[in-house]
Amino acid sequence: MERKLLHVVSDYAQGSLGAGNLQASILSNLPTGWDLIYSSVYNFDTLSAGYLLGQYGLQNEDLRPSELMLFASCSPRFERPRDASGTEREAFYYGTLRNGVRVIAVNSGYTLSFLRGSFSELREIRIENCEAGVQRPRNFLPGIVGHLIAGNTSWLGAELDPLKVISEYPPGVVCYIDSFGNIKTTYTDHDEVIRHIKTQGSGARIRIEINGEVRAATLGIGTTDPLEGDTLFAPQSGAFLNRFWEISCRRADASANFNNPPPGSSIKLMIHQK
Repeated sequence: MERKLLHVVSDYAQGSLGAGNLQASILSNLPTGWDLIYSSVYNFDTLSAGYLLGQYGLQNEDLRPSELMLFASCSPRFERPRDASGTEREAFYYGTLRNGVRVIAVNSGYTLSFLRGSFSELREIRIENCEAGVQRPRNFLPGIVGHLIAGNTSWLGAELDPLKVISEYPPGVVCYIDSFGNIKTTYTDHDEVIRHIKTQGSGARIRIEINGEVRAATLGIGTTDPLEGDTLFAPQSGAFLNRFWEISCRRADASANFNNPPPGSSIKLMIHQK
């Protein structure tokens, strides 16, 4: 039997009242045969939410269910667009990635930024008749999830160009902190500073500055054996074709070492001067 999975990403903390209400309302509309799992990010942290969507949505086919839908609700309460009546509204999108994974998300901040170039189809979810839903997606989106899974597309509007309606993620910043304290960044091999640093060779010493905290680090682009507690800067493993780089510490917490920088914090890379 093929497994079908709905993976929810939200800024309601795991185990909180909001997370419980959201999951219960989704399950009440979820067709038989679908499993649900839940991942949480910090309040209003669309950068981390977007990073997780990218990891889950672009994962290798043999590492995810044959049928996967992602649902993301992470909505900052500021800079929201207003309609003609002055009511706050955000766009709600339904899309299919080129690998067949489907996505439903509130298009706030950087929630969809890491999937921006991976859609084969993107359409807006029409909410004209959703009176209570304009500020709280959990009030109506869970029901729409069930309809879309069941093949009812009457909620969908015109097709959209992802490159025009989805923001690019910011370059050179912290985008996610994992449970080990590893700092995921938005640096990739395409960035000029990364190309320059790589010329120093694996094992070279560099300096990393985040929010005024400067630490020496070892460059890991080949066979590298960092010392206990040493900071390592290297390409991360993961789903993305163009791999992002991460900061880790050998048997230690890299985030704590940099005084726990929040996602969005700027990262400066410098070649260590001997």
